[in-house]
Amino acid sequence: MKDNVPSTSLLRSISFRGRSSRREYWSWVLCVILLQIVCGFLRDGLDTVDLPLNEILFLVTLLPGTAVAVRRLHDTNRSGLRLLWPIGTFVFLWSVFFFVLIRIDIGSFGLAILIMGPFLLLFLGSVLVLAFWLCLPGDSDTNRHGPAARSKRMPGNDVTDANFFTNTASLWLIFLAVFVLGMLFLAHLVDL
Repeated sequence: MKDNVPSTSLLRSISFRGRSSRREYWSWVLCVILLQIVCGFLRDGLDTVDLPLNEILFLVTLLPGTAVAVRRLHDTNRSGLRLLWPIGTFVFLWSVFFFVLIRIDIGSFGLAILIMGPFLLLFLGSVLVLAFWLCLPGDSDTNRHGPAARSKRMPGNDVTDANFFTNTASLWLIFLAVFVLGMLFLAHLVDL
């Protein structure tokens, strides 16, 4: 009976324990991005109804999205607390931004950007490092966070495997497709 329950059940979606494979994590990300795009089109198409659909979807997917990201970091034998690095640098960046704006008059906005530049690079760097960690293959053996994310390890999960770069390239193609869809959506919004 227990084998009939899917591993991605509702209770697992809010669990911060265990491990998640790359496939589970990036499928989640792709699903949320597509739902955000659909919500954006619905919001624009329903002129009579002013619902914050994207904001509602963000709030609904925040906890499960954080949980699957933490489990993904666990799969690479990293602490889930590393997910806080970009959040911490983002809060720090905005704190510096408002402090600089308060101290500098509005006419020297360029100076404010110059002062904030290194902090912006720190934020972008932390996001890129986190994205890199989320793209890494998981440990094939049991690590401190539990057994492997799936019992049958598929080819391509090891960096030394010849299929690794093919699988990584397919992830980048998905990112490119989502980026192009996002740009088309933005062009639609601003009527370019």
